[in-house]
Amino acid sequence: MIFYHFDNSVKFLEGLIVTTMNYKIGNGLIIITLAGNYSIDEMLDLTRTALDDPDARIPARILADASESQAIRNSSEIERVASTVSAWKGEIEKIAVFVKSEVHYGAMQVGIAFSTFSSFDVSPFRSYEAALAFLKEE
Repeated sequence: MIFYHFDNSVKFLEGLIVTTMNYKIGNGLIIITLAGNYSIDEMLDLTRTALDDPDARIPARILADASESQAIRNSSEIERVASTVSAWKGEIEKIAVFVKSEVHYGAMQVGIAFSTFSSFDVSPFRSYEAALAFLKEE
């Protein structure tokens, strides 16, 4: 298994929370790691960079691993993410978001409700393996 790794990771200390954001491309997937507390702009910029990477397969299948995320979003931020990602509809085939907390799982459900993801599938998962299986489905 070969992965290309974009290692311009954002890593910094905010209080005692280490924030890390990066992406890898391999096996037809973009895997985005979001850990700690990061801004909406940082997350959207990283996703846009991953989609623009010449090694990315378009339409993309994206696994967003937010299992170590500490970021809490309000409804306007969730709506903004949903609107922005919806505008990339021709570039995305599926998005699986791996989360551990109930708060993040619920926020994903709100984001899906706000979105117009009519041309691609978006689903939250509590299991990394289930998220990968979803992305591998035809």
